[in-house]
Amino acid sequence: MRQLVGEAGLLNWQAEFRDPALEALFKRSILAHHACQLRLALCLIAGLFLAFAVADYSVLGLGGDFATLLIARLATVAACLAVALAVWRRPAVAHRVLPINLVSLLCLSVVLMTILLRPIHTGIHVASLVVASMAFYLFLPTGCPGCWSATPICWSVS
Repeated sequence: MRQLVGEAGLLNWQAEFRDPALEALFKRSILAHHACQLRLALCLIAGLFLAFAVADYSVLGLGGDFATLLIARLATVAACLAVALAVWRRPAVAHRVLPINLVSLLCLSVVLMTILLRPIHTGIHVASLVVASMAFYLFLPTGCPGCWSATPICWSVS
């Protein structure tokens, strides 16, 4: 099937249908599926960021660096859950670029803050960064419109 679609020239370089009406029909048909995937991904990412707050406490103890990271992680969790709630109430939000990009920017900012504020000599530091980066990469779609096919979790589900 993939060869037939490629040979027929139905898809452009972004894996979207060349015919706008067909692309719109396709997006409407998979909207509920994408909304469900995005809600689950955002809840998983929120859970991971919250769980890593415990690792921050064990590495940093109570102090200014821990408080900064905790506030940043709680803001990320709140943003992820807010977008998940918005997608649950209005599934069309799953195909909007701005909410996903804002959450992505916040997640990346917190990961970078983690690099700056935690000591690197601990093994849990590297492990938490790898897990957070992989969860972010695998579960959030890329920021361009219609790029759900570029998200690795959609390769296995679609």
